[in-house]
Amino acid sequence: MKDKICIITTVHAPLDIRIFQKEAKALVQEGYDVSLIAQHERDEIVGGVKIIAIPKSRNRFTRFFELAWRAFCYAFRQKADVYHFHDPELIPCGVLLKILNKSKVVYDVHEDLPKQILTKYWIPTGLRKLVACCSQLTEAMGAFFFDRIVAATPKIAERFPTGKTVVVQNYPRLDELVMENTIPYKQRPPYVVYVGGISRPRGIEEMARAVGLLPEELKVRLVLAGSFSPNSPGERTATASRVGTGRIFRVANKRKGCYYTSKLSYWASCLSSCAKPYKRTAQQII
Repeated sequence: MKDKICIITTVHAPLDIRIFQKEAKALVQEGYDVSLIAQHERDEIVGGVKIIAIPKSRNRFTRFFELAWRAFCYAFRQKADVYHFHDPELIPCGVLLKILNKSKVVYDVHEDLPKQILTKYWIPTGLRKLVACCSQLTEAMGAFFFDRIVAATPKIAERFPTGKTVVVQNYPRLDELVMENTIPYKQRPPYVVYVGGISRPRGIEEMARAVGLLPEELKVRLVLAGSFSPNSPGERTATASRVGTGRIFRVANKRKGCYYTSKLSYWASCLSSCAKPYKRTAQQII
């Protein structure tokens, strides 16, 4: 048996595509002993990965502090050779694991945290720049302790030391996109589908307005698969009011089996999609 690896997240679902499919299961296939600490109903083994359950958070405060502490305690007991964590609030835990266990520690950076903070509705507008600067400083200090940084995009990687940073992008795996008994295109309903967080920064108002401009006789519907942010009745009502409640369907929150790599998965599945003409999008196509 190769080294023991402990993956930690207090934010993502245990079966998250990047964390579980592309990292944890891939490591198991290479012969590593892999445990995954995440919010889950129970301890279990899935695909050779030992999932260690921590209780689901009641709010952000419990996630930032209570769950982070629980995750650290569970991780410390694992005595792993490598710790691989995915959430910025776990940076202090990563530093402690490095100091106390003398293990190798990897920080997996999914988002450009300082820029992301500028769009957080629950942080007062006047404090967002200060919090963003503090987060950037925290990540920089943590990077000094960590053995490796795994960045989800080349742009994120630019914020970390070149010598210890690698880029692992969220490209879809073709074997995950094989579908059986698909419905022929001519028989499919005229639905426009969006999968992901439903919020103003992610363009929900523009999507709703665009569908509202289409003639009613086309019977086009906007189908949303995700959770509202902020998740309030007022936000849902405001979104529906853009096109009328009869033209928006909300399927469900993100759940097991959903693909989160949006446009790349759509393209790999030969599905039509709409996206802004970013330079990085063209580079991905090439």
